[in-house]
Amino acid sequence: MVKLLSGLGLLVGAVLNATLVTSAPDEAVLPVLLIPGYASTQLHAWRSERCSGLGHDVAVGDRVWVNLAHLIGQQECWLKCMSLRVEDQADISCKLRAGEGISSIAELAPGLLTGPMSIVWRNVIETLTGHFDLGPHQLMVASYDWRLPPSKLQERDHFFYTLQQKIEDAVVQNQSQGIVVLAHSLGNNVFRYFLEWLQRQLHTPDAYQTWLDSHIASYFAVGSPFLGSSESIEALTSGSSVTLPLAKESLRQLQVTFGSTQWMLPFPRSPDDPKANEVLVTVRPLTNTATYTSENFTLADITNGRFHRAMQAWDPHFNDLAYLFDRYYTNDPVLNPHTPWTRPPIKAVYIIYGTGLPVRHRFTLTQTEVGRWETSLVSAEAPDPTTCFKTGDGTVGYDSLSWGHTWLGNPGDVIGITRIPQAPYFTAQDVVTTQSNRVQFSSYSHDQPPPTGGFGCSNQSGRAFLSDIMWPGGADPSITFYEYTDSHTHVRRSELAV
Repeated sequence: MVKLLSGLGLLVGAVLNATLVTSAPDEAVLPVLLIPGYASTQLHAWRSERCSGLGHDVAVGDRVWVNLAHLIGQQECWLKCMSLRVEDQADISCKLRAGEGISSIAELAPGLLTGPMSIVWRNVIETLTGHFDLGPHQLMVASYDWRLPPSKLQERDHFFYTLQQKIEDAVVQNQSQGIVVLAHSLGNNVFRYFLEWLQRQLHTPDAYQTWLDSHIASYFAVGSPFLGSSESIEALTSGSSVTLPLAKESLRQLQVTFGSTQWMLPFPRSPDDPKANEVLVTVRPLTNTATYTSENFTLADITNGRFHRAMQAWDPHFNDLAYLFDRYYTNDPVLNPHTPWTRPPIKAVYIIYGTGLPVRHRFTLTQTEVGRWETSLVSAEAPDPTTCFKTGDGTVGYDSLSWGHTWLGNPGDVIGITRIPQAPYFTAQDVVTTQSNRVQFSSYSHDQPPPTGGFGCSNQSGRAFLSDIMWPGGADPSITFYEYTDSHTHVRRSELAV
């Protein structure tokens, strides 16, 4: 997903060109709010910490996420700084808070050697400031402590209250017709929770809708895990594959203290969804006789907590994980994030994601000792003929990314399809437009025939109504837009190869 974001500059220029600029040519562009994803914001220390050895103490203001010199030279101290206390999600030693401004999300580890390897939002920021000439009061960042579960963001940092004020101030200061929200990955979950929180603050549906109409002109959901990601299960059990000079078990012990790690657990679109009962995880725990048993867990088992309860018998970490799951997700008073998201009542919604990189989808976990697991078998996401053989972006599966397809009106509505070259310059003759009818969310309806029309599935070209922008055997990579508009709303969904 970072690769998708780092290559997003071109797509931002293609899609935002007609969105940021207001109707009159002499009017200013709309302000933009960036909401970063998981692990995509620097974390700085607000309390000093003594470490063993010389030269690597943590001082107030130091960047801890990511400080590679500290991580390599004082790993134990760094892990303690980054960890949270499970019971209340408080800092254990260093008091870490999210950095502010565009510099906090452009690169995670600035420096001559580390900077180019840790670029996150820099390309997008350069596009927005260069092509659209956005200034400091027009380009905002909603940075947050991505370790925290949603309710703690408000309880500890007053994050959602501050976000509301930031949006309102931007509209007043720029005298604009609203702002553009651009969220990536977990940032979309954060924005969803903000909308639910806001609705409760404004008390009535009319007041909520009036606020949205006045303050949010459009929303761009980039690489959104609408139905979660199966890779978060691996992070909880055997350790994430984040590229850090850190053992997977150490990384796992760190991540299980973060309440946010379970924010992106996968879940079905409904209780009667056929995929809810498909096996997602096979667990092979050791018995007292040093032999293995085997137990399967489905998507429904993860959502209803059965997976957590069963794992407690074999892994003491799951005592903490089950507590976090129940307190901050199942029993969250504002929103249970492990439920499908219906289209937010925002005037224009744009859904952008990459395809063509299968995710690690089905896992077999073998216990090596108490509390330790090895991913002994992995099945990749399988291309599905009902979705024209597409897969996800390498982190989130296609089923989850493409949930936004359900926001394109109702079955039978006319969908406009536009394909443009994936190039900085092209002419009107290079743009291909057609129309097709929206059908049932096809990746969940195996008895539903693929859509027909201008871009039906083809075994020769791979082009389809739900096509990748870069298809097999094609010499002209493109960006494909799917668009639905009625008198009140506008939804555009964009696919690009990563």
